[in-house]
Parts: sequence; structure tokens; C-alpha cells
Amino acid sequence: MVQIPEQPFSLADISEWFKLKQELAALKTKEMLARVNVFKHTFGLNPDTKLEGTNNYELPDHYVLKAVTSLNRDLEIEVLRAIAEELHTKFNIVADDLVRWKPELNLPAYRELCKEHPEAAKFFDQCITAKPGTPQLDITLPKKFQGKGDLTPPSVSEQIKTPF
Repeated sequence: MVQIPEQPFSLADISEWFKLKQELAALKTKEMLARVNVFKHTFGLNPDTKLEGTNNYELPDHYVLKAVTSLNRDLEIEVLRAIAEELHTKFNIVADDLVRWKPELNLPAYRELCKEHPEAAKFFDQCITAKPGTPQLDITLPKKFQGKGDLTPPSVSEQIKTPF
């Protein structure tokens, strides 16, 4: 894990983070639009373009533009259940051989277990690995201030003591 060095903190840090967040969102959108445009005009017009896999486009001076394409597939569980028997009967194919069932923690049930049966929860914890995720930040304006003109996040450089 990367150690983040200790630094003094001020409201200016919040303003800087918020400004960078806005710039990053704008850059992500611009990059995605540019990427789609480049793909469309280099690979999209070529009938040999693969829907899945790597496509190459020759550039000057021996450079190659590579596009890795994919198809996102979602499994319709109810349809799978409805056709599984017929798939097996007609084609001798077992539907479960085509599907990977991924166990996932039912968090509301787990939290209820922690509350109602802490000893059982502690026993169950043997099969759980928990690690902190990256925090998500956002700046919101309380409803009572909405519609009161263009309010921007604070940019005060006053030092704030952090609780940690």
C-alpha cells in the first residue's frame, strides 16, 4: 500500500481537489469522444474490423494504432432457467457448463447476522477478507441554498485540524 506523506491541511486543499475532479471529468469525456471518433474513422469503416479482439491500423513511420474491442454480455438468469432443460434435452448441453456462478456476500443479511448473532458472524468471518476501498468524495449544496446564484466550494486557506 502506498504511504501518503503527512501534510498540513486547509480548505484550499478541498478547493484544489474539487477543481481537479471537474477537470478530470471534462478530460475523460473529451478523451472518450476522441477515442470513439478515431476508432470510427480508422476501424469502423473497415468490414474486416473484429468485434472482439485486437485490430491494427497502419500509421506512418511503422507505427501501428491498436484497438482492442470487446462485447459486453449479460446473462438473463430467468431465460437461462427457462431454457436449461430444453438445451440439455435437444443438444445434450448442460447450461451450468456455460455459466460461472460467482458467490457474492449478501451485505444486508451479513449485517443482520452481525447484529442478531455476533458469535455466528465472528465464525462466518473466517471466509471474508475485508479491506478498505478508495473513498468517494463529493461537494453538495444543501437544498436551502440551491437556486441562490452561482455558489462555488470554499477556497479559504485557513488551516483545519483533521481528526486523524
